[in-house]
Amino acid sequence: MGYEQSIESQINQLRDVLQRYQGFAVFRELLQNADDAGATRLDIGWVRGLGGAQHELLTGGPALFVLNNGEFTARNASSIAQLGLSDKAGEHGRIGKFGLGLKSIHHLGEVYFYLSSSTFEGDRYKPNDVQNPWTARKEMAESFRPEWDGFAVSDQQLIRIKLRPLLADSHWFCLWVPLRRKRHVGDNHSAIVPEYPGDKDSPHPDIFPLDFEVEVARIMPFLKHLVSPA
Repeated sequence: MGYEQSIESQINQLRDVLQRYQGFAVFRELLQNADDAGATRLDIGWVRGLGGAQHELLTGGPALFVLNNGEFTARNASSIAQLGLSDKAGEHGRIGKFGLGLKSIHHLGEVYFYLSSSTFEGDRYKPNDVQNPWTARKEMAESFRPEWDGFAVSDQQLIRIKLRPLLADSHWFCLWVPLRRKRHVGDNHSAIVPEYPGDKDSPHPDIFPLDFEVEVARIMPFLKHLVSPA
């Protein structure tokens, strides 16, 4: 029989991963992820939240979105759900490395939502979903925050409407990250990391450091496909 992993172990493993990524390193991973996908465009933005959303983390607080024009497959969705694994080893031209690097986004929020232009169907992995590390996929495992599960179609539509001017490409993939607020978690011990960028009135400097544009310019010559980060 294999190992059984509790939610506590899962969160501690995620915290260990996050020690490898600080500051701009989070965005470097997102840039690399888009480039690995063969995406030519990447948009990163800060928004004040979604009015009228059903999910408690989608309404009443700011969020970060990351949008690229890469393709998204069921295999990619499976890889997102794996802590520490990537689907990139034997496959090129897809959405990128959904391994350790993508988990760096948890510096900013407890969960993240993802949407795509894809239409594949599946009971376990979906083209639009929420990644909640506080819940368990196995039926018998205990979940700590199951109320954060679920991504209503109406909430998906609110995000699509918000990003409509940027969704002109035939293929696209979007991360939507509700920025962590203290009211989300109660205290530092209940957060993945005790960082609360969602309690700020603006995205600076916690989200976008003062040298953000300089750092982007430095990495661009090393990317094969990406030509338009914004």
